[in-house]
Amino acid sequence: MIGLGKWGCDVNSLIYSGKVVINITDDNGKYHFDLSLTDFDVPEYEVVDVIEDGSDTLKIFVLVPMIAKQVELTVTFTADSFSGVAKIPFLGKVRFKDGYKIS
Repeated sequence: MIGLGKWGCDVNSLIYSGKVVINITDDNGKYHFDLSLTDFDVPEYEVVDVIEDGSDTLKIFVLVPMIAKQVELTVTFTADSFSGVAKIPFLGKVRFKDGYKIS
């Protein structure tokens, strides 16, 4: 499995500016994601699909009922860093860079 562990990054976009922390775990062979945002309530979400693309990239499809749309994230990991992009309906792309491994 790709990207297991606790990761963090700073995001500065129109809809959110602050620290994002995500914990990626193995739940009996399926990916499980716990997301937290500084000073912002995480909206309800459902991970619909996770596709491993090569040996270092995850494509994650997340349904967000609040907007009744699916968000697509592509995240590439190294041993201690990550970068990626989230395609969010109505808002466009939010880029993640300089992500770091917490534990």
